[in-house]
Amino acid sequence: MLSALGSKYEVAKTDFLLAQLALENGSQQQVQNHLAAAMVVFEDLGAQFDLTEAEVLKRRLSPQA
Repeated sequence: MLSALGSKYEVAKTDFLLAQLALENGSQQQVQNHLAAAMVVFEDLGAQFDLTEAEVLKRRLSPQA
């Protein structure tokens, strides 16, 4: 619904929040899906602060060496 209004940023923020929620619930695939969608929009819009936050969350998903 937000997407139909042309609110790309709000949709991306929602995807980011859903990724955080999915992480808390242990749904790795949903985390990756929502995070990837959010990161594309953040990058397109030049939302550097939000992109950095998303990158931090993405690093939390990576197995530690």
